Amino acid sequence: MNRLSEALMTVLRQAKLGALNALQSGTANSLSLYDKIAMILANNNFHTVDLTGPINGLLACMLAFAGYAKAKIKELSAEFIKWVFEQTLKMVNKIAYRALSSVG
Repeated sequence: MNRLSEALMTVLRQAKLGALNALQSGTANSLSLYDKIAMILANNNFHTVDLTGPINGLLACMLAFAGYAKAKIKELSAEFIKWVFEQTLKMVNKIAYRALSSVG
């Protein structure tokens, strides 16, 4: 999960200031953080360089972590990216639950 978080931060840094400004305004507009990040990654207008490769790589790693290693990335829509985030977070929650259950 740490590697996935670092990769996400790297992609957002590569998108430069337009993405950061949009992220700040989006969280103030009652969108969830993941909604806004998905919108930024899907919207090429925020990117100062072509991030298609890094975004596809990040999503592929997130899908593999979440148990969807064979899934194909067909589009970089905000809805799809948000779904990938949700699946990844579900897996994190499942792993955390198992870890806590084994301790108690």
